[in-house]
Amino acid sequence: MTRITLRGIDFEVDWTYSKAEPQTYDYPGCPEEALINGVFHKGTDFSNFLTEDDYVEIEELLLR
Repeated sequence: MTRITLRGIDFEVDWTYSKAEPQTYDYPGCPEEALINGVFHKGTDFSNFLTEDDYVEIEELLLR
């Protein structure tokens, strides 16, 4: 779990990291990725209350 702050609220994020894969002659490659499994505040799962934009922002925070 990783702690982040989103809109002034501290969350713990359960996530998995996939590193970037380089492009080759026959493979387009892929960027690094953060797969978010859950977003918690004081033990409560807030995943269903977050918007797609929230998830994008959380992913950006995780990949810094």
